[in-house]
Amino acid sequence: EPANLREARKEFEAELALNPGDSVAEYQVGQILLAEQDRTGAAARFEKAVSLNPIFAEALVALARVKSDEKKYSEAITLLERAVKLQPASESAHYSLMLAYRNAGRTEDAQREKAVIDKLKRPPEGEFTDFLKKLGEKAPKQ
Repeated sequence: EPANLREARKEFEAELALNPGDSVAEYQVGQILLAEQDRTGAAARFEKAVSLNPIFAEALVALARVKSDEKKYSEAITLLERAVKLQPASESAHYSLMLAYRNAGRTEDAQREKAVIDKLKRPPEGEFTDFLKKLGEKAPKQ
């Protein structure tokens, strides 16, 4: 809803007026601008969020996606490599990195990221997983 987005943006802008160093509010405004198809404005907000908080992985990923959409793959890859170092279990960061590698023609790197994603999707091994497997093998009692 455009009206809801405008209202949310107004609230985040009010927060930024009180606290200009709020990286999360900058990121949220960027997400709203992205939803409104303002990629340039969104990128500026994501860049500001990252400058305020260099370890804000979600902002790094969001900025990298905009860079990828602009076919600036090397910039996107640099941002995404930072993001996966900060959040190694983030499937979305690894997925975005896989796509950026692929689009940049770095097939082997893309395949490596795909393997990481597959590993992240696998359930952890252990007693509870074994219990769930056994539970799934039994037919329900009538």
